[in-house]
Amino acid sequence: MPPRRAPSQSIPPPSRPSSPIAGDDETPFFDNVDELQQHGINVQDILKLKSAAINTVSGVNMTTRRQMLKIKGMSEAKVDKIKVRKLYALRQPS
Repeated sequence: MPPRRAPSQSIPPPSRPSSPIAGDDETPFFDNVDELQQHGINVQDILKLKSAAINTVSGVNMTTRRQMLKIKGMSEAKVDKIKVRKLYALRQPS
């Protein structure tokens, strides 16, 4: 039988690289869904989005058209307009 090796005191390398630590300039940025009002979306439509737990412009971006059509009071035209206007809100720096 080969002799046993003594346990190593060194730390094993991580199995995957660690995620970068967010600095001040890399902090996540979330626009409130109220920003869509500046781009021509009605306040009542914004309230409907909030009632469906869509509170950020990124949330609008991640919500499918079909899911938005299930919200009471949202027509195809409104959903299409919101989807187009969220692109303007995402591009515009605040």
